[in-house]
Amino acid sequence: SAGYNAQDAGDDNMFVQTLFPNDSKSMMNYIKVYFPTKRDYILSSVRYIIPTFILTFILLVVFTCTIFLTFRQKKLSEMKNDFINNMTHEFKTPISTISLAAQMLNTIIANIIHTFKIKEEKYGGNIEAILQAQESTVNVDEMHFTNVIFNLLDNAVKYRREDEPLRLSVSTKDIPGNRIRIEVADNGIGIRKEDLKKIFEKFYRVSTGNRHDVKGFGLGLAYVHKMVCELKGEISVESELNSGTKFIIILPLTKN
Repeated sequence: SAGYNAQDAGDDNMFVQTLFPNDSKSMMNYIKVYFPTKRDYILSSVRYIIPTFILTFILLVVFTCTIFLTFRQKKLSEMKNDFINNMTHEFKTPISTISLAAQMLNTIIANIIHTFKIKEEKYGGNIEAILQAQESTVNVDEMHFTNVIFNLLDNAVKYRREDEPLRLSVSTKDIPGNRIRIEVADNGIGIRKEDLKKIFEKFYRVSTGNRHDVKGFGLGLAYVHKMVCELKGEISVESELNSGTKFIIILPLTKN
């Protein structure tokens, strides 16, 4: 009724009301009302709503997971397309169409340097060949090995310093264990230590700061690493920020 006040009920949910307020206190009568099963009644009235909330929560979780997986699949699809496009580009570069008849690795590297001089001289740089290896017969795919060296030289041009002329060097020498060591060094901007461990990962690109003229998909060095491993070789890198970078490739020599 309009006179009901929930605050008048005690802790035991009992409501007390005077029946005849005008009677004397000795004759006054009261009515007491309480609801002992109030909690059970409330729970029974909402028991059909609880499954609805649970079902709604499950649907929300499933929807969220679906959206997450969809975006993940889209990203993987884009990565696959980028990889295919970049590999197609690598295979179509002019350097990959060069026919090399020589079997000696020094001869292959010499031809690569001769071809690359055109691009290197465009930036006023200088490239030096120090081919000291006495034994240089290796089992390699000429096209892929050419792409490996060309990628390293091309990166040196991309990440050159603006404050001094570009200097490149390619050297070979014999090392113990019937192997040959190939070094490609430059005086470019260098690579930070925290980036050195990731440069051979697919799609990883080192930050170039304010420079926006360096383009690519971050697949060049991943390709280089893959090809060197396929040739049963090893590749490592030494670099210091603003002091240049040196890539070291070690390949086994042929036994015959």
